[in-house]
Amino acid sequence: MINLQQRNFIENLLIVTDLSKEQEELLFNFGCAQKVQQASIALVKGEMSADDFLDAVEEYVPIDNYLDEICENVEIFLYQ
Repeated sequence: MINLQQRNFIENLLIVTDLSKEQEELLFNFGCAQKVQQASIALVKGEMSADDFLDAVEEYVPIDNYLDEICENVEIFLYQ
């Protein structure tokens, strides 16, 4: 079970993507958002390396556009 801080972190990863409504619908229609969340949970639990996480997410969303924001959020979460 993940705690509230971990859940907020996962939700923030999706927020920083700043996806358009159409992109969000595509993510949810194809179940991609769930896969991104699963990868985020694995990262937070230490079951996945940062490199593997970025590879997994990149399959589903255009990560290059917001890689800096994700890295910053990861650092903030890990060093709180």
